[in-house]
Amino acid sequence: MDLRKVQKFGKSTLMISLPAEWVKSVNLKPGTSVYIDVDEDGGLKVYPPTYNPQGTKHEIQINISENTDPDLLERVVRSFYVLGFDRIVIKNEGGIIPNEAMRKLREVSRSLIGLEMIANDLQNVEIRSYIDPTKHNFNVILGQLVNTLKLMVDYLSHGLKSGSRKFIEEILELEKEADRLYFLGLRQLILAQTNKSLAYIIGVPSVQIIGNRIIIKSLEEVADEISEAANMLLGLPPEGLNYLKDFYPTFLSVKEKMDTLLNQIVKLRGDWNYRTANELMEELRVLRKSLMLELENLQAQLINDHRRNKYGPKIVGFMLRFYSAIRNLEPIAEIAMNRSLENLKEVDLK
Repeated sequence: MDLRKVQKFGKSTLMISLPAEWVKSVNLKPGTSVYIDVDEDGGLKVYPPTYNPQGTKHEIQINISENTDPDLLERVVRSFYVLGFDRIVIKNEGGIIPNEAMRKLREVSRSLIGLEMIANDLQNVEIRSYIDPTKHNFNVILGQLVNTLKLMVDYLSHGLKSGSRKFIEEILELEKEADRLYFLGLRQLILAQTNKSLAYIIGVPSVQIIGNRIIIKSLEEVADEISEAANMLLGLPPEGLNYLKDFYPTFLSVKEKMDTLLNQIVKLRGDWNYRTANELMEELRVLRKSLMLELENLQAQLINDHRRNKYGPKIVGFMLRFYSAIRNLEPIAEIAMNRSLENLKEVDLK
């Protein structure tokens, strides 16, 4: 490491000279602008004008055959997207790319933000990412994901109230959008892990990358649980959906508490406050307890009501999905508490 002395220039300006070899290697001239980045550890980085905060482009080729598992191909392409690859080439040198493999490639291209599939010929397919990582702030992605969850809960509420399958079916489409946001957020975090300047641009301190991966995964799992709850309702006949209208007041109470929890998470996103984190923990604890009591009451009533005996297991299963969704929010509350305290010199709990 090079040690240099700080010089005073004028009344208040402090200066250091730049290493001559570095100046020559990046072709700096007097008057040239440079990028300056303050690191989390107090360090200072200087980048030449040719610096690209998006990082280098990553390309990969996937060789397949007639025997390649289409599901495996889909998962590999999705993983390369998450890992930050910008160009993925799929080749079958032994013949035409199978129809099922093409179908999976189209599906994965449409299911991920910023991807476009280009069929060069019968043996070659190219998938390109047109995402500029500097344009996608991670906290904005988290906010969009939370709003998607709130919409899913709203549609579920309307579906129960009206007995309409259309409202419930919309939840399945929203779950796809939640997945798209999850994979985009995960891609951003992985890119930020290897590019500290990008991490700074998208609002992700490198020390928080692991915690942010847990947060975004927890939200994605909440979306999965709500989607599974919707699928349970869609498996009922019209009579069953109409019967569940009687269950709406109970669910409305749960829905209002869920809205409060999601609003608290949005609030915490920009202000890691330990009192707000504590409120979130308490609300999670209370909601878990009330849901378990409701489940016990429902199970007790199954014995006395023929119709409840017929559809009661579906209600219980539905409520258990929401219980799991709420449990998935607990890691977020724990991370929020830790972040709110990690840099404090003292804590006033008076």
